[in-house]
Amino acid sequence: KDSVATQPSSSGSILREYWAGIAGNDVSAIPFDKTPTSTSQLSRFEGPENFGTNYGARIRGYVFPPMTGEYTFWIASNDDSELWLSTDDTPGNKVMIAYVNGATDPRQWNKFPSQRSAPVMLKAGTRYYIEALHKQGAGTDHVAVGWQWPDGFIERPIAGDKLSPFSDTVAPQIVITAPRDGEIFTAPASIEVTGAWSGTPTPHATVQLYAGTSLISTQAADNYAFRYIWKNVPVGSYPLTLVVSDDTGSGDTSSAVNITVNRACIASGVIRREYWTGVQGNRVSDIPIDNPPSGEMELTMFETGSLGTNYGARISGFICPPASGEYIFWIASNDHSELWLSTDATPTHNQRIAYVSGATGPREWDKFPSQRSAPIELVQGQTYYVEALHKQGVGTDHLSVGWQLPDGTTHRG
Repeated sequence: KDSVATQPSSSGSILREYWAGIAGNDVSAIPFDKTPTSTSQLSRFEGPENFGTNYGARIRGYVFPPMTGEYTFWIASNDDSELWLSTDDTPGNKVMIAYVNGATDPRQWNKFPSQRSAPVMLKAGTRYYIEALHKQGAGTDHVAVGWQWPDGFIERPIAGDKLSPFSDTVAPQIVITAPRDGEIFTAPASIEVTGAWSGTPTPHATVQLYAGTSLISTQAADNYAFRYIWKNVPVGSYPLTLVVSDDTGSGDTSSAVNITVNRACIASGVIRREYWTGVQGNRVSDIPIDNPPSGEMELTMFETGSLGTNYGARISGFICPPASGEYIFWIASNDHSELWLSTDATPTHNQRIAYVSGATGPREWDKFPSQRSAPIELVQGQTYYVEALHKQGVGTDHLSVGWQLPDGTTHRG
């Protein structure tokens, strides 16, 4: 079964505590305030069969849901039993979700309606405290707990790889809460890194921030929170992790958050036009862009003047979006043309976003549906490579490119 989130590590077992010499069948007779006669680890959520008579037992620890959604639990036992589940990993938040008042056969899950819980919403990547109380009187004895996953898969009893035993000391766990994975910044960047951790506080616990293998900051692990302003971050890609550790040797490393710092976009006010003369045809594919151009020039706007007939041209450079949001682009030309835009400043990442397969009048933006791009998300201050390819055959010639900003303002010549 696939998990939809990275979860804390289970240990493969759950704790069983045993009190001997306790008469009766009622769970309330178990003397939890006294030291157990013995303890052991179970490799699945099921006690031993025919272990003895007149005893009480508590099986407790943590369960690790493999996916987010609604779970159903069952308990089967001889004699009485109760199943408790917490809303988190804290025993004090537990509630009883199922019970047996009598006796069932081993793994007989459906003898009493009370054996089955109502659906319980659990989140992948979170551990939950769980506890089964079992009182045996005379005769045969057993107890087992099972569950059904949100996708319908039934595991009865629950396997050890979804369990860990109860401990009064909870190992630390940590996550990065900001920035977001994939977030992009502009150099020199000032990046606020925040995190949250959980576990049992111990003296001298620390949280460390790493960018790759480079240690950026070390702080005392106070108040279950981490905050650091990483200033003047240069251009580059950085996998950020937080590491929490304490003086017992316990620790945890967060999942990596990958961020990118790009060079600041500085508009020069011009864009380059290369052209190849003596090229027949109207199709963009006729342009010999692998050959040196016949000449080139700088344009002060994304629009070309007349150059003649039978030529190909490439207008290329960079754009600096003035605001973050969705942009729409248009292209108009005579004859054929294509407009390409990169996802960043790298030309090899460009994608065709609009084209003219025919001819339009000068700045005639709406003759063909293909002239208009889909909305494209751009980030203020970042640099994007842009390129227009233009093939002119005979007759008049022109090419223009325009755009609409996120606020609806249109610049089209």
